[in-house]
Amino acid sequence: MARLWAPLARLYRDNVHDMDGQVLPHLVLSEYVDWMGHNVQDDHESCAEMWDWLGRCYDEMDDDVRNLICVSGVEMLPDPSEPAGRLLRALLPTNLRALDPWPPTG
Repeated sequence: MARLWAPLARLYRDNVHDMDGQVLPHLVLSEYVDWMGHNVQDDHESCAEMWDWLGRCYDEMDDDVRNLICVSGVEMLPDPSEPAGRLLRALLPTNLRALDPWPPTG
């Protein structure tokens, strides 16, 4: 994702540096979700593209990647009572929306 969206590149580099060169995918993805939560209002389009990309990966990849997207992606969304939580959930493709542990609101 860091190669596709420039704002995530710094997060990736910092994470790898902090982990002494190791890539910990669950930690990296959860940091990307945190970034989305802080930036969804200002960079709504990029956040939508990221969730669409993650939705395609979920459909096309193996169980390890699906688990990563579920646990460190969807389950890390901010609480739906928070504005960012509501905005990000509205961007989830159908396949990822089905993984959301929070009950639908509305």
